[in-house]
Amino acid sequence: MKNLLLSIFLGLAMSFSFAQSNSKADVKEKAYLKKNTVTAVNFLSKNLKLDSKQKAIFMNAYSEYANSIAKGQNKMKTKGGDRPSMESKKQMQEYVLRFTEKRNKTIIPCLKKKQVKDFNEIQKRINPMTLEVRSERKK
Repeated sequence: MKNLLLSIFLGLAMSFSFAQSNSKADVKEKAYLKKNTVTAVNFLSKNLKLDSKQKAIFMNAYSEYANSIAKGQNKMKTKGGDRPSMESKKQMQEYVLRFTEKRNKTIIPCLKKKQVKDFNEIQKRINPMTLEVRSERKK
């Protein structure tokens, strides 16, 4: 009887331990996105010469964008398993486009005409998936 209870308990313990996801990897990815969000907003603020109200709008929009990207990446991981398929990559690109449009609808109204023009050029230097700021290309 003791052996039966012990084997049932160990079986349940193993099943629970294998059922847990890679939460540490997810936390690291989210922290990386948060860090890049702050970096991207500071980069935009410096180059567009944003005032405090505009910077707050940018920070909120980019934070929401990063959160949406993280959710989309988690959704793709659960669908695709370890290696994402071509379909899931295309689906993620569609998500990114939709999230970018939503973010820009929030940001553009608070900018001046010259800032909008500069923003459209500068945002090309920010990676839409990771929010990393790329160095300027030399022509």
